[in-house]
Amino acid sequence: MVLATIGSTNKSKIVGAVKALRLVGVDEYQVLKVDTGVEQPLGLRETLELALYRALKSIEFGGDYGIGIEGGVLFNIGYPIEGQVAVVVDSKGLAGIGFSSLFPLPRYIGNVLSVKSLGEVMSQYTGVKGVGKLFGAIGYLSLGYLTRIELSFQATLTALMPFIRRDFYKKPITVDELKEILKTLKL
Repeated sequence: MVLATIGSTNKSKIVGAVKALRLVGVDEYQVLKVDTGVEQPLGLRETLELALYRALKSIEFGGDYGIGIEGGVLFNIGYPIEGQVAVVVDSKGLAGIGFSSLFPLPRYIGNVLSVKSLGEVMSQYTGVKGVGKLFGAIGYLSLGYLTRIELSFQATLTALMPFIRRDFYKKPITVDELKEILKTLKL
C-alpha cells in the first residue's frame, strides 16, 4: 500500500491531487489541515515556499508522500498571472515541483490582492460564496472549461514526474536543495 498525505482540506485541491495520485499507483490518501498563515501568496518564491511548507507538514503526519498545493499570483506582466504550484516530498527527503496552466486575472483584481485573497475578491465581484473552494477563479473566468480541480491535478502530476520516471530523472532534488534554491530565487 502506498499512502500520500495531502496538506489541505480544500476540496478542489484534494480531488485534483487524488486524481493524479491514482494515476501513479498511490492507492491511499489522507488529508491534513495545514495553516500557512498567508491568505494570498504573491510571487513565485512565496507560492513555492508555502507549497513546500504544506508538503513538509504532510510528510510529518505520515505516509510515503507529502503533497503541498498552493495557488498564487506568480508574477505580473500587465495582468496578474495566477497558477497552482505543487511540491511533493517523499519519506526519503526527495522533492518534486510541479505547475499548472497559468492564466491572467483582470488587472483591477491585482490591485487588491495584497490585502485580500483571490477567493475573497472573486466572491465579492461574482456574488458566488466560496468560489475558491469550488471551481476557483479559473472556473469562473473560463466559463467552467477549466477548474481549480484540473489545475491542482496538473500541478500534482507534474510534481510527481521525478518519482514516476526515476530512471530518467535519476534522482530528484532533495528538500534541502530546494530550500537553498528558494533562498536565491528572485521571482
